[in-house]
Amino acid sequence: MKCIDVHCYYGKWPFPIRDMSIPDMLATMEALDIEKSILMSSRAILYDFIAGNRELAEIIKPHPNLYGYVYINLNYPEASCAQIDDYLASDRFVGVKYHGGYSGAPICAPQNRPIFERIAEEYDKPVLVHTWGVPEHGNSLAHSLPSQVLELAQELPNLQLVMGHMGGPDWTSAIAAAKAAPNLYLDTCASYADSDKVATAVSALGADRILFGSSMTENNPYMQKAVVLDAQISVASKEKILYSNARRIFGI
Repeated sequence: MKCIDVHCYYGKWPFPIRDMSIPDMLATMEALDIEKSILMSSRAILYDFIAGNRELAEIIKPHPNLYGYVYINLNYPEASCAQIDDYLASDRFVGVKYHGGYSGAPICAPQNRPIFERIAEEYDKPVLVHTWGVPEHGNSLAHSLPSQVLELAQELPNLQLVMGHMGGPDWTSAIAAAKAAPNLYLDTCASYADSDKVATAVSALGADRILFGSSMTENNPYMQKAVVLDAQISVASKEKILYSNARRIFGI
């Protein structure tokens, strides 16, 4: 079954995992019938968001089936606004990525509000938000909870927010948050497979607000697609999750 991958990375990770090149990724996409992928830069997330976004733009340019997220680090609000203006004007960059754990503040933090208001008012492109149910990356507090994304979603109903990793171990809270705000979406990828989470999400929300993400190159895309294919849901729901929802929401 063909699909569009809305949660994909480019670049090296500081983990003991294989470093996948663009040819490796394209070969994996072909093997899994992934028609298009939306990438974000690991360099932007971990080290230098300006250099990472620039590198990603060059990497995807020759490949019409690869798209990008512009990564923002809201410790640098002016530079983040400039990055949004530089990249969202392009039809190859179809969204924004925010990771509260690395920026050290949840998406709903007051200091973050102006930039997300601006995205909602000036750009019609979604924000992919890292969500996880516990503190990460050396933080004593959790900055990526589904409840924190819900708070912003309810205050900015015109902003489309995709909860990346579906809350991780706290995926039931991500489903509950999505039930409370129609502008919240879930993507399916995680570091492990929960056999019932996709079917549970479809039962609670319907299939229209659930998106396939592989988390390639950080996770195993074969396992991530199997999570959807093996879910106890209709073929029509699988098609929406794997393909048509992404086409509608991201316009690709």
